[in-house]
Amino acid sequence: STRISWASHHSGRMGQVSPKGQPATFKVHSFKAMGPSMASTTSSTVICSGGLTNVNLSSSVSGATFIWSAAGNSATLTPPPPVSGTSNPIQPSFVNSGIIVETVTYAITPVAAGCSPAATNYTVDVNPVPSVICVSTQPAFCSGTSSLATPLSSGVTSGVNYTWVAVANPVTLTGFAPAGASATAIPAETIFNPGNTQGSVTYTVTAFFGFCTGTTNTHTILVNPIPDLSITPVITPVICSGGQTNILLSSSVNGATYNWTAMGNSATLTPPPPFSGTGNPIQPSFLNSGNV
Repeated sequence: STRISWASHHSGRMGQVSPKGQPATFKVHSFKAMGPSMASTTSSTVICSGGLTNVNLSSSVSGATFIWSAAGNSATLTPPPPVSGTSNPIQPSFVNSGIIVETVTYAITPVAAGCSPAATNYTVDVNPVPSVICVSTQPAFCSGTSSLATPLSSGVTSGVNYTWVAVANPVTLTGFAPAGASATAIPAETIFNPGNTQGSVTYTVTAFFGFCTGTTNTHTILVNPIPDLSITPVITPVICSGGQTNILLSSSVNGATYNWTAMGNSATLTPPPPFSGTGNPIQPSFLNSGNV
């Protein structure tokens, strides 16, 4: 505000003359030419995409109103700036569809009795929405072996962190962390499947940019069980020369296949060991030309 004052050595009341020989006395009068000012403790704030700006405005001048306009990147902000209004607080909600932080600059002017100062700038940084991209070529792997690390990335250029929770199916799978956090990847883990069917671990990953929550994505790895083996007959069978072995193989793991290798005396057995196969039952026919 501007304080203007004035004084005179020869003034009392207009048209009044002091008696001769007496000094004139007077009071010095003053007035204020006032315009409203805006009270603010900060000049910027940060919001998440889709959040309210919620900027509260006040003035030392009673009854002041406010005019504001917002400028920013119309290509990635919705509603596209420029926008303007008179609300208090300022509460537009901006959605940032880009991959970087976008700044909205408000020019705010208080008005009282037709008087106003120069506009005051207030900036609002609108964070982008980080996505989750899980990049993995992980095939199904065997119980007791290690998974591959799963790189995590986002469309947002930088500054993204990730958290996840992991759930096993069935719940008997072990060796994995039930939750984790990283800026780069889900780490490799050695996972055990004690069952007789293929199991899975599903990671639900959420992206964060600062205090703003982004999208989620899931990544599932498959863990095969180690098949058990049952052999029938359970005792060592005896066959005649030229007869078939006829050994039956089975497993509690559905879909198990079998590889086998035969060892023996190649000098007297025909076909001469060692040899191998994949059939079930095992039915090679051996000739024994020896005397034992």
